[in-house]
Formats: sequence, C-alpha cells, structure tokens
Amino acid sequence: IVIKCGLKLVGWPEDVPFRDLSQGGVGVELLRELLRRWRLKEGDAARLRFEPATAEDRAIAERDPASAIPNGATLGITGQSKPTGSRAPPLVVKALVQHPLTLDVVGIARTST
Repeated sequence: IVIKCGLKLVGWPEDVPFRDLSQGGVGVELLRELLRRWRLKEGDAARLRFEPATAEDRAIAERDPASAIPNGATLGITGQSKPTGSRAPPLVVKALVQHPLTLDVVGIARTST
C-alpha cells in the first residue's frame, strides 16, 4: 500500500503481528478490537487509519518492503508471521452446518472464536 497507493496503516495494535486475517487463527476478540480502533474518533492516537505516506516512507519501503509492515520493527518480524503469544490463542469449536432451506444438518465445521 505504501509503494503502490502512497498510504500507510497507522494505529495497528503493537502486540498483534500484521498478517492476513483471513488465513485463520484469528479470534473474534481481535477482530472486535480492530473494529473498535477503526471507529475511534478522529485525533485519537489509537485510531486505526490510513495516512498519506511521506516521500521518505515510500523510499524506505522501496528499499525494504518489510519495513512498511505496521509494528514489524516493534515485534522484530518481517513478512507473514505467527502470533507472539501475548494474546490468548483462539478457541476452536465445532459448529453444525445446516442446509439453508431445510435446516437439516449436513455436517460439522471447525471455527474459532
């Protein structure tokens, strides 16, 4: 985003590695926290938001794309990462899968909270 769109993500929680949230292993509480931060009022330092990247931000990201990862330096990570363990691991539960019309049970799916 920094290089292509000229934007940087600000306000990402310091203890949460930046990664693809659709890949699983992310609990509902983390998603709620990110949504809460996104909805904070303008001017709140913890607000999750996009800000214009400076020319320096873009130049650094060109040289080292991993440097553009929110909080990557704080966590000592680059690229895709695993959770640091500072948050409780998500609870995996089994949920019934039902047919949308008949509501007959068609299987069981694992999901996390």
